[in-house]
Amino acid sequence: MLANVAEKVAPVQETVRNMASIPPAVADAVQDGIRTVKRSIRHGRDVAEDAIDETQRQIKRRPFQAICASFLVGAATGGLTVWALFRRR
Repeated sequence: MLANVAEKVAPVQETVRNMASIPPAVADAVQDGIRTVKRSIRHGRDVAEDAIDETQRQIKRRPFQAICASFLVGAATGGLTVWALFRRR
């Protein structure tokens, strides 16, 4: 009887010992995830700043094209809005 109990306790003790190593592994995985997200945010911010700088540079180099493009985008947006409103009726 006592040997039977000892046989059943041994796997439980091993499982408990293995579970003790899980929290550090999870903490490391979370820290890696946080580090990756921060790096991605920084990269996205740099890309957005570069795009804004490039847009400003192009507007200064070609102001007439910038005005025409803005007008065309506005006209297309307005036209699509009017079309969508009248299409519902």
